[in-house]
Amino acid sequence: MTDRVPAYANGWYATERTPEADHAAAREVVARGYRALKIDPFGNDRFELWAEG
Repeated sequence: MTDRVPAYANGWYATERTPEADHAAAREVVARGYRALKIDPFGNDRFELWAEG
């Protein structure tokens, strides 16, 4: 049994897609105590399905 549940920071879809913006967002969540984070490099296009013609 454990008293802790590991969690990671998420929500990168709301940031600009630049290395500088990712760095700033990562520094922010680390400062809030997170030890892991999930990065989505593809942006909002992940919600679109493209049919090949």
